[in-house]
Amino acid sequence: MKASIYLLLIITYFLSIQASCNDEEPRKLIPNDSTFLSYWYFPKDSYWIYKDSASSQRDTFLIVDNFIKVSSENHTNFDFQQNWLQIINRSRLGAQVGRPRRVDDKTYYYELDQSWDAGSAIRLFYDPLKRFDNLGNTVFILNNYDSILIDNKMYYDVIHMYNEGQSAGDYIQEEYYVKNIGIVKRRYSTGGVWSIEKYFIAN
Repeated sequence: MKASIYLLLIITYFLSIQASCNDEEPRKLIPNDSTFLSYWYFPKDSYWIYKDSASSQRDTFLIVDNFIKVSSENHTNFDFQQNWLQIINRSRLGAQVGRPRRVDDKTYYYELDQSWDAGSAIRLFYDPLKRFDNLGNTVFILNNYDSILIDNKMYYDVIHMYNEGQSAGDYIQEEYYVKNIGIVKRRYSTGGVWSIEKYFIAN
Protein backbone atom coordinates (compact mmCIF):
# COMPACT_ATOMS: atom_id res chain seq x y z
CA MET A 1 0.00 0.00 0.00
CA LYS A 2 2.76 2.43 1.00
CA ALA A 3 4.65 1.55 -2.19
CA SER A 4 1.58 2.35 -4.30
CA ILE A 5 1.15 5.74 -2.59
CA TYR A 6 4.87 6.48 -3.06
CA LEU A 7 4.66 5.57 -6.76
CA LEU A 8 1.55 7.72 -7.18
CA LEU A 9 3.35 10.71 -5.61
CA ILE A 10 6.31 10.28 -7.98
CA ILE A 11 4.03 10.14 -11.02
CA THR A 12 2.12 13.23 -9.82
CA TYR A 13 5.41 15.09 -9.31
CA PHE A 14 6.66 14.41 -12.84
CA LEU A 15 3.29 15.23 -14.36
CA SER A 16 3.31 18.59 -12.56
CA ILE A 17 6.81 19.35 -13.88
CA GLN A 18 5.72 18.53 -17.43
CA ALA A 19 2.64 20.73 -17.06
CA SER A 20 4.72 23.65 -15.83
CA CYS A 21 7.11 23.23 -18.77
CA ASN A 22 4.18 23.23 -21.20
CA ASP A 23 2.89 26.44 -19.58
CA GLU A 24 6.13 28.37 -20.28
CA GLU A 25 5.53 31.46 -22.36
CA PRO A 26 6.95 31.34 -25.89
CA ARG A 27 9.88 33.64 -26.58
CA LYS A 28 8.83 37.05 -27.86
CA LEU A 29 10.42 38.15 -31.15
CA ILE A 30 11.32 41.83 -31.34
CA PRO A 31 11.36 42.73 -35.07
CA ASN A 32 13.33 45.47 -36.73
CA ASP A 33 11.45 48.68 -37.41
CA SER A 34 10.25 48.86 -41.03
CA THR A 35 11.10 52.56 -41.37
CA PHE A 36 14.65 51.87 -40.13
CA LEU A 37 15.03 49.07 -42.69
CA SER A 38 13.75 51.27 -45.53
CA TYR A 39 16.89 53.45 -45.33
CA TRP A 40 19.49 50.70 -45.79
CA TYR A 41 18.17 47.12 -46.14
CA PHE A 42 17.79 46.25 -49.82
CA PRO A 43 17.60 43.09 -51.95
CA LYS A 44 20.51 41.16 -53.36
CA ASP A 45 21.97 42.65 -56.59
CA SER A 46 21.09 46.23 -55.62
CA TYR A 47 23.99 48.61 -56.23
CA TRP A 48 25.07 52.25 -55.91
CA ILE A 49 27.68 54.08 -58.01
CA TYR A 50 29.27 57.22 -56.55
CA LYS A 51 31.41 59.92 -58.11
CA ASP A 52 34.09 61.90 -56.30
CA SER A 53 33.54 65.65 -56.64
CA ALA A 54 37.27 66.41 -56.95
CA SER A 55 38.78 63.55 -58.98
CA SER A 56 35.66 62.33 -60.86
CA GLN A 57 36.63 58.77 -59.89
CA ARG A 58 33.80 56.29 -59.38
CA ASP A 59 33.13 53.82 -56.61
CA THR A 60 30.55 50.99 -56.47
CA PHE A 61 28.80 49.22 -53.60
CA LEU A 62 27.02 45.97 -54.55
CA ILE A 63 24.82 43.79 -52.33
CA VAL A 64 25.75 40.15 -52.88
CA ASP A 65 23.50 38.64 -50.20
CA ASN A 66 20.91 39.52 -47.57
CA PHE A 67 19.36 37.37 -44.87
CA ILE A 68 17.73 37.43 -41.44
CA LYS A 69 18.99 35.91 -38.21
CA VAL A 70 17.60 35.86 -34.68
CA SER A 71 19.63 36.51 -31.53
CA SER A 72 18.59 35.84 -27.94
CA GLU A 73 19.08 38.09 -24.94
CA ASN A 74 20.44 36.38 -21.85
CA HIS A 75 18.14 36.09 -18.84
CA THR A 76 15.11 37.36 -20.77
CA ASN A 77 12.35 35.85 -22.87
CA PHE A 78 13.19 38.03 -25.90
CA ASP A 79 14.59 37.20 -29.33
CA PHE A 80 15.80 40.00 -31.59
CA GLN A 81 15.58 40.11 -35.37
CA GLN A 82 18.85 40.84 -37.17
CA ASN A 83 18.85 41.90 -40.81
CA TRP A 84 22.16 41.23 -42.58
CA LEU A 85 23.72 42.47 -45.80
CA GLN A 86 26.93 41.35 -47.48
CA ILE A 87 28.42 44.09 -49.65
CA ILE A 88 31.34 44.17 -52.08
CA ASN A 89 33.27 47.42 -52.45
CA ARG A 90 36.71 47.64 -54.08
CA SER A 91 37.04 43.83 -54.01
CA ARG A 92 36.40 43.76 -50.24
CA LEU A 93 33.52 41.85 -48.74
CA GLY A 94 31.88 43.68 -45.87
CA ALA A 95 28.89 43.02 -43.67
CA GLN A 96 26.14 45.22 -42.29
CA VAL A 97 23.72 44.15 -39.59
CA GLY A 98 20.76 46.08 -38.21
CA ARG A 99 19.13 45.13 -34.92
CA PRO A 100 16.82 46.44 -32.20
CA ARG A 101 18.41 47.84 -29.03
CA ARG A 102 16.32 48.04 -25.88
CA VAL A 103 15.84 51.47 -24.29
CA ASP A 104 13.53 50.16 -21.56
CA ASP A 105 11.10 47.25 -21.11
CA LYS A 106 8.73 48.57 -23.77
CA THR A 107 10.69 50.65 -26.28
CA TYR A 108 13.66 50.22 -28.62
CA TYR A 109 15.94 52.07 -30.94
CA TYR A 110 17.54 50.44 -33.97
CA GLU A 111 21.22 50.31 -34.87
CA LEU A 112 23.15 49.55 -38.05
CA ASP A 113 26.69 48.16 -37.64
CA GLN A 114 29.19 47.78 -40.46
CA SER A 115 32.26 45.52 -40.53
CA TRP A 116 35.12 45.51 -43.04
CA ASP A 117 38.46 43.79 -42.88
CA ALA A 118 39.90 46.86 -41.11
CA GLY A 119 37.38 47.00 -38.27
CA SER A 120 33.79 47.88 -37.49
CA ALA A 121 31.65 50.95 -36.88
CA ILE A 122 28.09 52.03 -36.16
CA ARG A 123 26.77 53.71 -39.29
CA LEU A 124 23.15 54.58 -38.57
CA PHE A 125 20.69 54.53 -35.72
CA TYR A 126 16.99 55.25 -35.67
CA ASP A 127 14.79 56.14 -32.71
CA PRO A 128 11.08 56.21 -33.65
CA LEU A 129 10.32 58.38 -30.60
CA LYS A 130 13.19 60.83 -31.32
CA ARG A 131 14.45 60.80 -27.73
CA PHE A 132 18.12 61.27 -28.56
CA ASP A 133 20.33 62.28 -31.48
CA ASN A 134 23.63 60.57 -30.64
CA LEU A 135 25.04 57.31 -29.34
CA GLY A 136 27.63 58.03 -26.68
CA ASN A 137 29.24 60.89 -28.62
CA THR A 138 30.25 58.46 -31.36
CA VAL A 139 27.42 58.65 -33.90
CA PHE A 140 25.27 61.73 -34.35
CA ILE A 141 22.17 62.51 -36.34
CA LEU A 142 23.07 65.96 -37.61
CA ASN A 143 19.73 66.56 -39.31
CA ASN A 144 16.56 65.03 -40.65
CA TYR A 145 15.74 66.71 -43.98
CA ASP A 146 12.44 66.66 -45.81
CA SER A 147 14.48 66.99 -49.00
CA ILE A 148 17.98 67.70 -50.31
CA LEU A 149 19.30 68.55 -53.76
CA ILE A 150 22.29 66.59 -55.13
CA ASP A 151 23.54 67.21 -58.67
CA ASN A 152 20.25 68.80 -59.71
CA LYS A 153 18.19 65.89 -58.40
CA MET A 154 15.90 66.11 -55.39
CA TYR A 155 15.84 63.39 -52.70
CA TYR A 156 13.27 63.10 -49.91
CA ASP A 157 13.13 61.76 -46.35
CA VAL A 158 16.82 62.11 -45.51
CA ILE A 159 18.80 61.21 -42.36
CA HIS A 160 22.16 62.99 -42.15
CA MET A 161 24.63 61.01 -40.01
CA TYR A 162 28.01 62.03 -38.60
CA ASN A 163 30.45 59.34 -37.41
CA GLU A 164 33.22 60.25 -35.00
CA GLY A 165 36.12 58.20 -33.65
CA GLN A 166 35.16 54.83 -35.09
CA SER A 167 37.32 51.98 -36.31
CA ALA A 168 36.00 50.79 -39.66
CA GLY A 169 39.19 51.93 -41.37
CA ASP A 170 37.36 53.50 -44.32
CA TYR A 171 37.32 57.04 -42.90
CA ILE A 172 33.65 57.69 -43.68
CA GLN A 173 32.64 60.70 -41.60
CA GLU A 174 29.26 61.80 -42.96
CA GLU A 175 26.52 59.94 -44.77
CA TYR A 176 23.12 60.93 -46.15
CA TYR A 177 20.56 58.11 -46.01
CA VAL A 178 17.44 58.44 -48.18
CA LYS A 179 14.36 56.36 -47.55
CA ASN A 180 13.91 53.54 -50.11
CA ILE A 181 17.14 54.55 -51.90
CA GLY A 182 20.03 54.23 -49.46
CA ILE A 183 23.12 56.42 -49.18
CA VAL A 184 23.23 59.30 -51.67
CA LYS A 185 26.29 61.15 -50.37
CA ARG A 186 29.40 60.42 -48.32
CA ARG A 187 32.12 62.66 -46.96
CA TYR A 188 35.43 61.12 -45.91
CA SER A 189 37.79 62.45 -43.25
CA THR A 190 40.48 62.50 -45.94
CA GLY A 191 38.52 65.22 -47.74
CA GLY A 192 36.75 63.29 -50.50
CA VAL A 193 33.05 63.91 -51.15
CA TRP A 194 31.24 61.18 -53.10
CA SER A 195 27.74 61.75 -54.46
CA ILE A 196 25.34 59.25 -56.00
CA GLU A 197 25.58 59.03 -59.79
CA LYS A 198 23.50 55.92 -60.40
CA TYR A 199 21.71 53.30 -58.34
CA PHE A 200 19.61 50.21 -58.83
CA ILE A 201 17.26 48.68 -56.26
CA ALA A 202 16.54 45.06 -57.15
CA ASN A 203 13.13 43.45 -56.64
